[in-house]
Amino acid sequence: MLTAYAAIAVPHVALTGYREITRDGCVAILGRTADGALVSVSSPVTAEAAAIQDREHAMGMALSRGVQSQLPFTVPATVGATTVDGHRVVVSTEVQGIPAAAVKNKRDLWPSLGEALAAIHALPVSIAARGSLNNVTALDSLRDAAGVIDRATQTSRVPSVLLDRWDAAVEDSEMWQFTPTVVHGNFDLDAVVTDGHTVTGITHWASAHIGDPAHDLRFAIGRLPAEFSAQILNSYSASRPARDLRLEHRARFLSELDIAKWLLHGIELKDDAIVTDAVGLLDGLVAAVAGNPAAALSFAPLAPTILAPESTTGETPAVTVFVESDSDAPTDFASGTTAASTHQPLAAALPDSAAAASPAAASVVIGAGVAATASALVSKLGSLSWKRSAGSDDAFVEPEATAVQPPMHQAAAPTPSYDTEPLFVEPDATTEAPVAHFVDDAPEPARADDDVF
Repeated sequence: MLTAYAAIAVPHVALTGYREITRDGCVAILGRTADGALVSVSSPVTAEAAAIQDREHAMGMALSRGVQSQLPFTVPATVGATTVDGHRVVVSTEVQGIPAAAVKNKRDLWPSLGEALAAIHALPVSIAARGSLNNVTALDSLRDAAGVIDRATQTSRVPSVLLDRWDAAVEDSEMWQFTPTVVHGNFDLDAVVTDGHTVTGITHWASAHIGDPAHDLRFAIGRLPAEFSAQILNSYSASRPARDLRLEHRARFLSELDIAKWLLHGIELKDDAIVTDAVGLLDGLVAAVAGNPAAALSFAPLAPTILAPESTTGETPAVTVFVESDSDAPTDFASGTTAASTHQPLAAALPDSAAAASPAAASVVIGAGVAATASALVSKLGSLSWKRSAGSDDAFVEPEATAVQPPMHQAAAPTPSYDTEPLFVEPDATTEAPVAHFVDDAPEPARADDDVF
């Protein structure tokens, strides 16, 4: 009967032979045409099978000859369709080759799978209108994932460590920034036809849509050993270098949600065997991801880069700090040691003679009416020396947190008089405490030719 229906649906196709084939929810035959091509003739007998046939027919219409020419493999194409006596009949071309699942040594096959997926994702999304394909946005994908997690949480069968892991993935906004592509939607080895080494055809297009390309890659990450997954992903990346950086993270995440969906499916059917299987898979997943950086759903945080202070002279000038009395000196400063805190008022600063000769030097106006030269890095307060001050008008100088303080060169200014008011500098935070040395020498007045700032 189907042969007769085929003749009605596609008058120009003459079958020279056929055999019955098994297709869920359909009566179907596989026939050979006069030119040696293989075609299938199928008629659905259930509503579910009819829906699947509708979607495959839609994708068959979208995959026109022009689109198929962009693919390195063949795909089923709708040759014709009709309705006879209330029965819908669809005639489609069949992909010839060996099912990938039947290939024993698949080592040479994995790179070809990556290339095939990259070719699908590179198809123009404009074919969606031609085939009436669903368009699933990034926001839709995020909402769908969140819905699965919520339902899985209510079962109380999912380990909390996985729920926390999945919640973090959903809240990671960068993870969901991707450009939708043409997606096969049901990609696995059952949908692949090969010549034993390379992909020659892909079938099962009923779930094709415009959406997240990670949806197709989840089978590689979630169902194959790491070695084979890496071959597929490397080949995919080489064929489609413009991929998004979080593609693999989403693919791994979606493959984990497949287990949660399997659990929900078992609960919905009240099938204890499926529920038990799903719970076992979830427990195995906990063990697989615990402490395993390769299974992370995000990039490891970068360690902070701490910039060491640079010196234009290769040497940071020493700075002398004055205090009124011993009691004024910070209690956590000891001679030749590093202070635990630098948030103590420093009365004044005066460099040693070597620092004064440094071309990177700048000047600091100090209390008691003196000016002295200090390093341009004085804000970082390198090597400090404590002195007892002879005057009472002392400025406070605190280190300033900065990565690099460039040298400052300004014109010389007149030597300030002893009546000059002290310059107060507001203390800033610093990451490194200065070293303080206590000496008994009195400060020398600054020379008139010293630079100031």
